[in-house]
Amino acid sequence: MPLLSTVSLVVTVPIIVALTLCRLSERGRHSPSPGRHWPLRQAEHFAPMVLTPFVGALRSNKLLWVQDCIIQPVEALVTRHRGNWTMKSTSTAATAPRGNNGETGTDFAPEAVSEICESLRALLADAFTLYLKTKNFHWHVTGRHFRDYHVLLDEQADQMFAMTDDIAERARKIGGTTLRSVGDIVRHQRLRDNEEHVTPSGMLTELRQDNLQLSRFLQATHAVCDKHRDVASPA
Repeated sequence: MPLLSTVSLVVTVPIIVALTLCRLSERGRHSPSPGRHWPLRQAEHFAPMVLTPFVGALRSNKLLWVQDCIIQPVEALVTRHRGNWTMKSTSTAATAPRGNNGETGTDFAPEAVSEICESLRALLADAFTLYLKTKNFHWHVTGRHFRDYHVLLDEQADQMFAMTDDIAERARKIGGTTLRSVGDIVRHQRLRDNEEHVTPSGMLTELRQDNLQLSRFLQATHAVCDKHRDVASPA
């Protein structure tokens, strides 16, 4: 009997404390004098602090009755009372607000999404083209400056590849689509490939010209984003 009483006490006390905090919070929110009851409204933030270690300790126990009778009701209590609590099971992606296009939480018109994403797809195709060309020259460079050029081009290729994910994910974030295949890259690229033997100085010259052209494409994409007041994509 003493053991059962101890278990009951350990189980019920955290739940009673959390329920009390939630009830105090409700009183604070619905009070005609919100400023006066500010401490009560803040009470809800302490409930997770009480329940989280409690649930964690119970999870370490593999008994099914603990899962069914205690953990699930407690988590449901936390989820119901406050959506911002860390124990909430619903992900932010599932509850994200949806915009006019019905797919993501943006307010861009469909034609704006189409134009911005078309520009981003072309920019992404050029980034992949320049990345592969830089790696091509990295692999095939020769001569007395081999090591210097080899390391330099490898670093530049890494920097070029690093920007591709941001471009593609921005297009998806505003509700559009991005490149899907190598064929898609070929259809959208504006920079030219290089499949010929090039001298080391010729490699650097060609890459310089391509990087300058890519900067112009970046500026053009920036202008498209400005046109539709998309301040995040250029960033």
